[in-house]
Amino acid sequence: MAEPKLDKIKFKNPHDRLFREIYGDPRNGMDLFELALTADEFNAFDWRTLRAQPTVHFMPDSSKKEVDLLYSVKSKKSGAHCKMVFMLEHKSWQDAKLMVQLLEYQTAAYRKQMIPILPILIYHGRESKWPYNLEFHQNLASDSPEMIEMFGRQVLNFIVRCVNLRRPQVQQQIMERKLETKLILYIFDRIWDADLKTVAELLRMGQELDDTRRKVLIGKAVDYICRVKPEITREKIMEVERAVIPQEVLMSPFLEGTLEDKMQEGLEQGLEQGIQRGAEQNARKVARMMLQNNEPIDKICSYTGLSSGTVRELSR
Repeated sequence: MAEPKLDKIKFKNPHDRLFREIYGDPRNGMDLFELALTADEFNAFDWRTLRAQPTVHFMPDSSKKEVDLLYSVKSKKSGAHCKMVFMLEHKSWQDAKLMVQLLEYQTAAYRKQMIPILPILIYHGRESKWPYNLEFHQNLASDSPEMIEMFGRQVLNFIVRCVNLRRPQVQQQIMERKLETKLILYIFDRIWDADLKTVAELLRMGQELDDTRRKVLIGKAVDYICRVKPEITREKIMEVERAVIPQEVLMSPFLEGTLEDKMQEGLEQGLEQGIQRGAEQNARKVARMMLQNNEPIDKICSYTGLSSGTVRELSR
């Protein structure tokens, strides 16, 4: 299926924006791991050690390619001597190139550090089913099944763990568990057919949260709805809010601050650009130090994420 027009604009894709804003926070990311891992797998880790990892890296010739989220966590049993990296890739549409994309990301990550990586797909596309095989071997087998059968483990393979938010079983898990971001997962599932009834249910779910969490999550969810469904205006949402939320709660409105988000957008974009410039300056500083130590250019590119052309310029 071709990529929807909405998803072609980097940083303006509301699906990716909400995903990164919410699940870039380790406290929220825990919800995804609860859904992606079995109980035994989940209990094997010391979640106090969960850390978000930098995602700006990978292809020296393209700054546009980066995985959505990377997290590392240590083993509960072995501690610092045993670590796992979770590579979270979010898709709001059916992407036939996912496996090649994740192969590139994993290769780049392994260049930096040889730590086991588990790729996890978080999917909530318009079509409820993910149509492509999530085992790399099976994507090859369609052309050369006898070769895969003959050489088996000698041929590169990996399997992607999938959390399909559109599946009824996953929806049931979300509703039954005490997840911090239940209402975000709910709106990801319902966004394609969202209406004012969806908004009402979202606001009711928000009543389970404390004031701070409620305002943050509801505010971002409302912004997301308005971006994807422009026919659902903020004015209509506020009418629903007055109808479904008790009067005493409305003294501190759920939607307070969401209009400020629009005003802050320009400031946030400026801050993001500043952070990117700072990261590049640090990478250049590290590259110069490595050049002074006569490190090879390909190694410098791997460590810093700079292009070979940029490193050569720094060596002059």
